[in-house]
Amino acid sequence: MVESASYSLREAAYVADLPFDRLEKASERGEVLTSTRLVKGRKVRVVPKKELVLFRYSLDHRQELPKTSWSAVQARFRQKQTPRFTVVLSEDASFTLTVAVDLRATSRQVDEREQRLRRLRDIAGGGDDPLLKGTDIPLYRLAALVADDGDISRAKAAFPSLDEARIRDAAEFARLYPKKGRPYPDRSLKETLTSLDLSDIPFEQDDENNAPREVGV
Repeated sequence: MVESASYSLREAAYVADLPFDRLEKASERGEVLTSTRLVKGRKVRVVPKKELVLFRYSLDHRQELPKTSWSAVQARFRQKQTPRFTVVLSEDASFTLTVAVDLRATSRQVDEREQRLRRLRDIAGGGDDPLLKGTDIPLYRLAALVADDGDISRAKAAFPSLDEARIRDAAEFARLYPKKGRPYPDRSLKETLTSLDLSDIPFEQDDENNAPREVGV
């Protein structure tokens, strides 16, 4: 099982379909091995894909093993580097406990999420405040209009030419790669202006003193 891909912690959590803080704590405790790479001059923790597959498998199958045996599975996997292997957990003259591990189904799940990640990466232009590719719409501005419960009505009203899939992609991208700095408001300018009550704002009435005057030449 040779995999060269690796992900930032946020990307790894997405690919493994896990909450970010769950994977972050696992990396701090050594449950999943990480390495570092330079990104724009600074060191960033990354998770190799093969380690992510193993960790995702461990969450789904750890209950099938004695609690103290998972480290033996990890060690055997890192030695074999194959998706199918066996681990001898105990052995004596009268009894041998061997466990078969098959990572193929988990690897396919991770592959599917990885394809989704690649598609999300492709919707954004470059820069810290990217545009939705093929438009002049700031991606984070669009994403801010999608409600926490997934309601896209505000986004659709503000940008009626966009279909639902592109709006939801923008919202998912913004969750995966949070905007740096001040966030966009969760209402469009048009909606904000429409909601304003201007009835109590006094306006001066035109009278003869305010009327335009003729200026002699």
